[in-house]
Amino acid sequence: MAVKEKEGRLPPAQWFQKNGETAVVNALYSLGYTWDQLQEATGDFSNSNFVQSRNGMRWLSHPEASLSNFLYARGIEHKKGQRYDAAFATTATSKYAIYDLHFLGRSGDWFDVEIWGDRPNGHNEAKYAKVRKDKEAFNQINPNFLGIHFSDCYDERKLELILQPGIGIVNPFKFDKPTDHLIYSTHWSNADELLEFCRDLASKMPNGEFPAEDWLRKRGRWKDRDGEALNTLSVYIKLWLGGTRNLRKLIGQSNVSTIKWDKASAIEAYKAFYDRHGFTPHQVRQMYRTKKGQPFEESIAKESVNLSYAIAKYAGGATEVNRLLGIPVKRRTSAKD
Repeated sequence: MAVKEKEGRLPPAQWFQKNGETAVVNALYSLGYTWDQLQEATGDFSNSNFVQSRNGMRWLSHPEASLSNFLYARGIEHKKGQRYDAAFATTATSKYAIYDLHFLGRSGDWFDVEIWGDRPNGHNEAKYAKVRKDKEAFNQINPNFLGIHFSDCYDERKLELILQPGIGIVNPFKFDKPTDHLIYSTHWSNADELLEFCRDLASKMPNGEFPAEDWLRKRGRWKDRDGEALNTLSVYIKLWLGGTRNLRKLIGQSNVSTIKWDKASAIEAYKAFYDRHGFTPHQVRQMYRTKKGQPFEESIAKESVNLSYAIAKYAGGATEVNRLLGIPVKRRTSAKD
């Protein structure tokens, strides 16, 4: 609060890093919070507690911004939610309601979207449940209504399935930043501050390189290192930036590799690859070899080769790992299968 009073607003994370206050940012991520939540907690509305999506639109929440980014990356026209028809007041306890977002479907019709939460603002759950029930009842005969759970707005693959009836399957193609193609579009609004923090952390390391996950978590040979464990930071790197390897690509350190393969690390990397791409490394290898691997880039194909070798050597092969992870595998001949 002292910084906010002095500066007249809550500065971004980079300001704290450049002014010798990195501990504030470390503490925030270690406790599992985001910068947006800190802005809200301190009542900082000078920058607005709205979340801005890549097209410049401002939203009331991160899930809304994530959905907006997903649509923007695919060239899908969308706009902020408008009020329900006046008839809503005659069937519900609320006098009015506002949709969260509208998008233009491939048929030329506009779709009406509600993003459902679990604990809106952390209180009034009973009232929220009643309002949601009223909205669902009102939209029961609306063929262009979509209700989406907030967590699904962060998941590229789930959004593809949810939105497919309205827009089809459209690969992202609008990339405003050089690193956009390396981050899921649903994560763009969350990734920016975190990426800057990671760059700053790398600059403070003795070799200038971003550390491995065991360093962040204070495990193995790093269990006695100075400083606190950054477990939550590690989680955010996986969630918003696609893992440490992808992070290094984003900050221009793709040549750095500190992976030491064993059974556990090979299986973890295999699962992360599958979660990120929707295909196993072996499937990507096969598709790339037959020149049907779009939209996979050469770097992803190379990663699939390395993972296939690691799994074969340390974890008993892909068939065994698929069984352990419960991954249903069928032969894929192209990315459209």
